[in-house]
Order: sequence, then structure tokens, then C-alpha cells
Amino acid sequence: MRYNRIILLGFPKTGNTTIHNTLRHLGYDSFIQHWTDVEPAHMAEPDNIEASQKLVLNIPENSGAALGTLGQLSLWKQYTERYPDALFVLNTRSDRSHLTSIYKHAWYDWEQNGQISTWKTSYWPPNAQVGFRRLSAKHKHESNIEQNIGDVAYICVDIGEPGWQDTLVKLIDPNADINKLLTTGYSYPGFQFESVQMRSKLTELHSNYRLDSSLPVEYMNEINSVVDATLDAIECDKQLQAHMEKERYHLEHLKTHRTAAEQLRAELKQFWAESS
Repeated sequence: MRYNRIILLGFPKTGNTTIHNTLRHLGYDSFIQHWTDVEPAHMAEPDNIEASQKLVLNIPENSGAALGTLGQLSLWKQYTERYPDALFVLNTRSDRSHLTSIYKHAWYDWEQNGQISTWKTSYWPPNAQVGFRRLSAKHKHESNIEQNIGDVAYICVDIGEPGWQDTLVKLIDPNADINKLLTTGYSYPGFQFESVQMRSKLTELHSNYRLDSSLPVEYMNEINSVVDATLDAIECDKQLQAHMEKERYHLEHLKTHRTAAEQLRAELKQFWAESS
């Protein structure tokens, strides 16, 4: 079936723009990804943007929205209740890839604009403590969705896994020509390519704009160092949480035995009292 609305539940820098472009090529009319895309008709309170940011948007049919880039991830459950017939997509990527993307985009902002977008300022310069909080929040959010998504149409896609676009497209529109979709209509900031013959030009631009080669070596080394430290901290935290969970289990186990022992002692005390 073709879903009338697609709602993304992933954090920023987890493929929201790529999926946006994919939906556009699948024939979806619009996609709400940033507040600059939000028209008054989409807002719960058109005259109050600040209040509307805390409320579920009016998403037209044959369109979609990315809650992560809209700062509305905390409202995801309300969206499932408002749009039970939509397809909900938890777009994610590996922790290393996620953090590296954030830090690289912060650097690009600085190089190209002389300033960093507001949401990225807390990630500049790279900081393991901040990265730890980011990943912890991401893990908690994704776990919450996996456990509580309910009966709505749902898929989790890892944008680092080969073939993820094929899987998503087949689910959204089984009749779509995937080969044509993935070889034509590429989009890029400031450019629009409508034929596969432009792929080489796109690849050249992509290399200049996005790949590690466009960053100073010292900055990439700093990124890798901070990401390594952050992932080490995440792993240590997982081990600590697992240890604490075992401790809680043993404490509960001891508590159960203590209660049973106290009950048995009381029964024995009553038995001897009645027997004497």
C-alpha cells in the first residue's frame, strides 16, 4: 500500500534530508523538515510559532515530516495518535557515524558561513562529554520507540546499512521503479540533476563538500579522538548499567529470601507457642 503520510522519528543527522529527497522522487507533494518549511496552515496555532512548536502539526495528505529536525521528537507518541494511518520511520545510524557527521557539519558551517547554526554550537569544538549526552539521549529515544510504538505501521532503517533505501522504497511504494529512482533525479544543495549522466559531476561535488578529504587532517584527527573517547564512555556506561542491574537483581533476591525467612520464623514461633 502507498501511505498517505510519512513521519520520520530519527535524530538530526540520521538521513532526514536523504529520505526527504527520496519521498519527493516518489511523488509526495511536500515534506516538513525545518520550521522554515512550516506554513501557517500546518501550525496548530498559526499566530504563535513558539506555541505551535510544542503541538502536533497539521500534516497534509501525500506529504511527510521529520520530527527530529523540527525539534519535536518528544511528541512522537502524539503523532501516532493523530495520524494512525501514517508510516512511521525510525531512521538511525551507528554512533560513530552519527557523531562524526555532527562534528563535520559544524566545521562546514564555520568554513562556509563564518558561523555555526544554533543547534550545532554545543558540538563545537568536539567534546566527549557533550557527545556522551547526545548518544545517551539518542539511545533512550530509540529504545522508547521500539518498546512503545504500538500498532501503527513502522520500520526502523539504518542509513549505514547497504540497501536501506531499497527496503524503504519497497515498503512505501511497492510499484516504484527503484533502479530509476536511485539513478536519476539526484539533488544537491544548489543543484538539481535529472539524468544519470550527471552522476560523475555529482560525485565530484560530493567529494569536495562532504568527504573527509575536504577537512583539515588535524581537525579530522580531533574528531576521531573525541568520537573514540565518547564511544569508550558509552561502553563503560553500558557495563556499569549492566553491573547495577545485576546488583539490583541480587538485592531483590535477598529481600525475597529475607521475607520468606521472617515469615517462616513467625510461623515456627506461633507453632511452638501453641504446642507448649
